[in-house]
This record gives sequence, C-alpha cells and structure tokens, in this order.
Amino acid sequence: TMIKITPESQIYQNQIEQRAKLMEVKVEKAIYVQLPQKAVELQKEISNETLLQSKFIIDLQMQLNEQIIFKQDIMDFDATITNLTPVNQEIYKLEQYIKEHVKHLLQIIEPIKSWITIAEADEEQLEHLTAIAQSLDNIQELCKQLNQRILQFHTTRNRLLVKLQKRKLFDIAKVMIQYDIGQTTEIQNGFVELYNQLIMSYDNTIKNYNEFKKKVGKINQSMDIMY
Repeated sequence: TMIKITPESQIYQNQIEQRAKLMEVKVEKAIYVQLPQKAVELQKEISNETLLQSKFIIDLQMQLNEQIIFKQDIMDFDATITNLTPVNQEIYKLEQYIKEHVKHLLQIIEPIKSWITIAEADEEQLEHLTAIAQSLDNIQELCKQLNQRILQFHTTRNRLLVKLQKRKLFDIAKVMIQYDIGQTTEIQNGFVELYNQLIMSYDNTIKNYNEFKKKVGKINQSMDIMY
C-alpha cells in the first residue's frame, strides 16, 4: 500500500522547513556578524571606557577615603556610617555597565545554543557541534561568574556594614573601603577576562561551524547524485 502525504502534512512539513531556515539565518547572523561585532565593541570599550581604566580605581579610592569623617582626630561614627551605607555611585555605574554587556552577549549566544540541541548531525558533525557548545559554555560560565561576583559583593558588604553599625570601629570602616576597592578591581578584571574568552570562543566557534557546513554540503551533494 502506497502511503500518500496529505496536503495538511505537506503544509506542516513546509512550515517546519521554513522555521529551520529562519533559525539557521539567526544562527549565522549570530556567528558571522554579532559575535565579531561584540568582540570589536568590547575591545574598544576596554581601551576607552572610563569605568574600566586603572584611573577609575585611583579616583574611587580617593572618594572612599573621604567618606571616613574625623572630628578633632576622632572618627565621627554616625557621619561615616551614613556615608558608607549606600554603595558608591561609581561602583553602581560599573555594575550596571557590565550587566548590560553580559546580558547582550548572552542574548547573542542563545539562538546558537538552541540550534545545537536540535541540529541533525552525524558523528563527525557532532564533534564540531560539541566543540561549539563547549566554547559558548565557557562564555556563559564567565558571564555567570561576573553576575555572581556582583551579587556576592553586595551580600558581603551588607554584612560588613552591619558590623560597622554595631561595633563602630575604625578598622571595620577601613576594611569596608578596602573591600569596595578590591571587589571593584576584581569586577573590572573579570570583564577583561570575559573579552579574552570571547575572542578564543569566537575563533573556535566559527572554525567548527564552517567545518560543520562543509560536511552538510558534502552530504547534500551525495544525496543529489543518488536521486
């Protein structure tokens, strides 16, 4: 008995093929356009953005030191606690700046990761897809670490603030300032590390995607000869 494809089935099959083509377009846009554009953007930002420069840390140190208030060589605890309670606005600007870049980078990666989970592949192609997935996982992991570092900064800082409010010790105020500076530097360094990982991951992604596409082309040629 001949099995015939119904018009409805054909329509559904066509829709699936159209969706697959649209997804492939999004994936290739992400790989060939958006990832390299983001890498170039981050390179410029690291060179030029004030928030990412060493001078930012120097200026921040001066601002924070001024938040410890003395009256006749005795620390004014109430004034100092009032000053240190909110996170410095410059630190907040840096955090928001980095969060936006992390969010954008994850948005670029998302369609590629989604495509990998449904792409048809033989054993050789699967190796290339796995290599791409690993490269993107490395970027996602650093993005996650940056977000967690920012969150942990606020959690630990709040604990220090509570200690300062309870014990009112100059040493705790100094530790808070040192912590603000240290963690801000770590966040800056983490962003540079993310950029370096993006460069490595992009090179690996485009190399393996091109190899994957070559294999697809060979399979299609073989099928054309057969039929």
